[in-house]
Amino acid sequence: MDENLEEPIYEEPSRDILIGELPIFLCNELIQQINEQLVVTFMCDEGMDAIVESFRACESFSYSDTTYEGYTIVKAFNMTVGEDDKVVYRITLEKVPEDPFTDDQEFALKYAVDNMPDEDAIEHKSLFSNWEDLKDGEWIPEGKRVNYDDKLWKCAKGHKKQSDWWPGKDPTLFEELDKDEHEGTIEDPIPVPDSVTTSGFTYVYGKYYSWQEVIYLCKRGGIANPEELYGQEVKLNYAPDALIGHYFEKVEE
Repeated sequence: MDENLEEPIYEEPSRDILIGELPIFLCNELIQQINEQLVVTFMCDEGMDAIVESFRACESFSYSDTTYEGYTIVKAFNMTVGEDDKVVYRITLEKVPEDPFTDDQEFALKYAVDNMPDEDAIEHKSLFSNWEDLKDGEWIPEGKRVNYDDKLWKCAKGHKKQSDWWPGKDPTLFEELDKDEHEGTIEDPIPVPDSVTTSGFTYVYGKYYSWQEVIYLCKRGGIANPEELYGQEVKLNYAPDALIGHYFEKVEE
């Protein structure tokens, strides 16, 4: 036997893989199979919506010598930011069941999406219809959320769709949901749009708002323990300065 033979050197396969056309870089636990679920921990340059949509559309992907097929149901999606400001995503997937959803399951899913808070809806815009896909004459009920021009909009007044009355053209028909752009803190208040008196605006108790260069705190007046309402939404057709003592406190000019 040749005693000079060297042992083979193991080389870990590249952690760069494709989910459809979306490149991701595997990290930490890489890919884990836990019972019927698949957990993928990775980094990616794209945003949440593009990531979720790519995993939903990708029927199979490979890493090393293993191919994973049918994992297109996004069960959970989390992200963490490390000390180096790198974002690490962790997505939990399930296979599409052989049997279609029952009527009860379809109803439960629709109910959950319809009642999702606006702040969560902004993070999962792909769950909602595109305004362009709605047929002319189709009724759009108040509160329905649709995608248009890469933004999420909420119907402020029920109406039939007309192709020449898109979200943003008439402020009385749609309210743009952009709470993700402002924290609602005193340092980063949420600007109140000029259309508030015509289309209304959804405020959140406990958050700060700016109106005509003045900052206001949305806080219910005339009740005991108004802090218990913090986090709840209220839609008003008034600017903050018209409701001092009732729904707002002036913080600073």
